Amino acid sequence: MSSQTTSSEAEPGGGGGTGGTTTSTTIKETPSTVFTEQLISDYVEYLKVDCSLEKTHFAESIEEMLTKLDEFCGLVDMIRGDTTLCLYKTMPEIEVKASEMQRLFVKIDQLEELVTIVSKNVSLMEEQVNKAEAKMGSFSGIKKMITSLVSPKHSAARNKSQDQYHPPEIFNTSDFFPKQS
Repeated sequence: MSSQTTSSEAEPGGGGGTGGTTTSTTIKETPSTVFTEQLISDYVEYLKVDCSLEKTHFAESIEEMLTKLDEFCGLVDMIRGDTTLCLYKTMPEIEVKASEMQRLFVKIDQLEELVTIVSKNVSLMEEQVNKAEAKMGSFSGIKKMITSLVSPKHSAARNKSQDQYHPPEIFNTSDFFPKQS
């Protein structure tokens, strides 16, 4: 450390002085002065901040956020475009297809009704066939019919009137499948 020297000289011929005498005062360095100067220099070093690294990180962070914001805006625009496409193009097409499907559903319902009626008619016919087989006998009835055809008897005429077949009333396909023009 440097020592400081203060000197004051009286002006020649001026008043107030002792007439040409020189006074010199030297401030001595004391241990507390050295400690204070060391503390000051440490604080100066402590307060010196290099912000360039933080500035670089901050700029990179901002750049990354701006990039993500651009990507997000692009995604929002794409969603808007898809929504517009969905609302103005796809939804009307879906509505048209749904109305077409309603007609198909009606036809399916009609087919289900037809299947139910056909099933009932087949069951009725099966029941009548079973009754006829029970009454006539399956193979022996056929033999009797063949022999009765070959040699007709008067008793066979009497059996014909008793065993006359009355077919059940069954469905008509034109009721379910109208002619298309």
